[in-house]
Amino acid sequence: MIVGENGAGKSTLLKIILGLIYPSGGTINTNNLQIAYVPEKINVPAFIKVGDFLQALADIKGGKSLDIDYYLDYWNISFAKNKSLNELSKGMLQKVIITQAFLGKPEVFIFDEALNGLDKVMQKKLLELIAREKKKNKIILITSHYQDYYSDIVDKTLEIKNGLIWEN
Repeated sequence: MIVGENGAGKSTLLKIILGLIYPSGGTINTNNLQIAYVPEKINVPAFIKVGDFLQALADIKGGKSLDIDYYLDYWNISFAKNKSLNELSKGMLQKVIITQAFLGKPEVFIFDEALNGLDKVMQKKLLELIAREKKKNKIILITSHYQDYYSDIVDKTLEIKNGLIWEN
């Protein structure tokens, strides 16, 4: 888990790991592992249907249609499969974004404030999914302001403060 105040650089560190931005120094080697990413904020193509959006990503990641149906059922949003992404509430969209992360065979999961937009029941369901992947020895990086929520699944906490990373 990576913690720190707003603006400390948590999301920036994740974007460096993902190769979305480049560091001013040093290197990151991900060994070409498949990385699943749940961003804090996302821009999605507004008028694409949920099912089409997820299927396109599953095709890219090597996922299956059965996986899509499983996760839509898991999140209780199967009814939204034929809705456009712009018709979804914040919480429903967050569930779709989380679903895309679990498609394919990711070896690394990166969750940037993934609990945002989820009610308590859905937060618990996400934590259960993360715990399941942890048992499969997947690498999981999490940023959150809700450190206590993750206490049962976190092995190590790093804090970003004053531009430095500290192990708690």
